[in-house]
Amino acid sequence: VLLELSVYIDEQQKIKKEISSAMIYPFIIIGVSILVVAFMLSFVVPKITSIFEQNEQKLPWITEFVIKSGDFLSNNFIIISMIIFTLVLLYNFLVKRFYRFRYAKDKLKLKVPFFGQVIHMNELSRFSYMNSILLKSGVTVVQAFKMGANILDNSVLKSIFEKASKKVVEGEKLSRILDTNGEYKIDRAFIQAIAIGEETSELNRVLQNIATLYNDKSKDKMGKFLQILQPMLILMVALSIGIIVVAMLLPIFSMSIG
Repeated sequence: VLLELSVYIDEQQKIKKEISSAMIYPFIIIGVSILVVAFMLSFVVPKITSIFEQNEQKLPWITEFVIKSGDFLSNNFIIISMIIFTLVLLYNFLVKRFYRFRYAKDKLKLKVPFFGQVIHMNELSRFSYMNSILLKSGVTVVQAFKMGANILDNSVLKSIFEKASKKVVEGEKLSRILDTNGEYKIDRAFIQAIAIGEETSELNRVLQNIATLYNDKSKDKMGKFLQILQPMLILMVALSIGIIVVAMLLPIFSMSIG
């Protein structure tokens, strides 16, 4: 049992790292692109702008927009950096100190397209596998549900399963409790599978099958997403730089033609 649990925990850690990497990766690429764009706007664009000013040339709207953006970033770089740094510190403080903020953040994460589904499936997989292991070890259903809820990371799902474990003590069925909870809509297939396990007294085996199913689904979704993500971000960076280059070249072409 311990060997199975260690293998599963290792697998879950890998998936968790993939999810974190997938969520951080876009911000890294966006950050790099912002730095590149900021460098061009702060150092490259002003040098080219001086040429246009000397010729008193009327600039295209896109060029004016790029120049004004560069001036704004150059004049307010320190203020913008301080605001971003303060917001990051404030966010971390609120997440650590205030449960309601952490709960709202986790609920929002569940609503994010794609990522919400992966987090949902991953948490259901963890709960199911932990319970299947505990039930196989002879732990009572009530105690297993309590321990299974404690390993969940998402505050919303953890709250739902903690409340459900308390109601199970009173004799209610887990499937019915999850189906009628008002916090978040649990995947219907999961609830139906739990109901079948409760009716057939094969809850242990059903939970193990659910864990494998959701684990495979979350890995498959992450793999497909990462394949699509990289070219999309490269395209985004290329477009950002391309707009600046075009904005600078348009007046030069008009000067040569004129």
